[in-house]
Amino acid sequence: MKLCKYQSLNNTFFLVENASIHSKLAIDLCKKSNFGGADGIISYQRRHNQISVDLFNSDGSAAGFSGNGFACVAMEVFRTSTANRLTLESSTILLQVEKSHDGIRLILPKMESNLSEKYPFLHSVRDVPYRLIYVGNEHAVFFDTVDSSKVQSYFADPTLFPDGININLAKIIHAQEIDLVVIERGCGLTPACTSGALATVIAAIAEERCSPPVNVRQSGGLICIDMNSEGRFVVDLNPELLGKYQWDGKIISALI
Repeated sequence: MKLCKYQSLNNTFFLVENASIHSKLAIDLCKKSNFGGADGIISYQRRHNQISVDLFNSDGSAAGFSGNGFACVAMEVFRTSTANRLTLESSTILLQVEKSHDGIRLILPKMESNLSEKYPFLHSVRDVPYRLIYVGNEHAVFFDTVDSSKVQSYFADPTLFPDGININLAKIIHAQEIDLVVIERGCGLTPACTSGALATVIAAIAEERCSPPVNVRQSGGLICIDMNSEGRFVVDLNPELLGKYQWDGKIISALI
């Protein structure tokens, strides 16, 4: 199996084209012993300019959307084709991607992001409220200082969130800037989460705390969330190809 490894901000992914992937493969491949490992593995299939995507996190859990992961797929397709615009589709989201002068632009679909009906209970932890936001995956967004260990324990309750959820701990600096820490389902504390940045901005706009464009700062870098003339959120990213590899089922080796 031929793989390539990409990085977007501080997130890394193994990409494979036209291959079936599964939980055990993700766990095996993403180990740090395999050239530093990865945050996940993504399989993609091309049908002209429409790309279908399957993503597994490093712990083997399936994921419907990763902004950085999808950006990596788009960059590889742009690198190996003449396309300038793509449609990426997973089990949970369909979005447009455009080639830009210094990378790629994700154009998110308009969607109903509120999860109140799916989780019809009080959304607070020890009297600290949070918002549940859906952007192709699910996020709980806090705008108040909270104890992250207590928050993680609460969201780990399978009777409340049977599939787990991403936890966003946000601090509003001003209307165009947010500091953010994301504890990602399947990966743990992550240095940069584009979908988390997007969910946090949506929640901040809903509470009239921010207005686009909004710079979201995480330890792995800055993500700017803006809105285009159609009222769709857009994100500019610049993924980088790190290497090409061969996986024989047991050993991963570099391709020169």
